[in-house]
Amino acid sequence: MFKNILLTILAVVNIVLIFLFQTRQAIYHFDISVIAVGLTLIITIIFLIVRPSKLNLIFILITLLIALYHAALLVMRVYHYVY
Repeated sequence: MFKNILLTILAVVNIVLIFLFQTRQAIYHFDISVIAVGLTLIITIIFLIVRPSKLNLIFILITLLIALYHAALLVMRVYHYVY
């Protein structure tokens, strides 16, 4: 139960940061985005290592995909901003 709530909160935070990241052209809140992606990836991998139930596995995979998409957006934005 706690895992699902934590994963849902992390997914919502990442979705909000993705929305903020896509609506602005400059790099605002970059450090918060990096911290959110890193924390989400670490927690989802730890939860994935521990034997998850099917419901937990679904939450883990959804949150992991959202975090990976957010990380890809961060990399593309930094590449675009630097070059």
